[in-house]
Amino acid sequence: MEPIEIIFVLAILLFIFGPEKLPVLARQLGEAISEFKKASSGVSSGPAAENANQVRIELESIAQKLGVETEGKSFTQLAAEIKARVEAKSSEK
Repeated sequence: MEPIEIIFVLAILLFIFGPEKLPVLARQLGEAISEFKKASSGVSSGPAAENANQVRIELESIAQKLGVETEGKSFTQLAAEIKARVEAKSSEK
């Protein structure tokens, strides 16, 4: 939209709703857009992200019990180190 079109639309809205109601409508529109963005970003990161978070927490818990450092390591690195520790402990017995 060009600036003249925006001004024209705002003038019509001002004429229809009046100067008292226009800021309230703009605020409500902004809040609705904000809620929509929050909801749509929540959908994309929803259950899969929560599941991945839970797996990460469980991996870190297991790693700490085995004495594996968890800081700055990926899932794959943690899983590999946990596997190596478990295999090492199994072979000791």
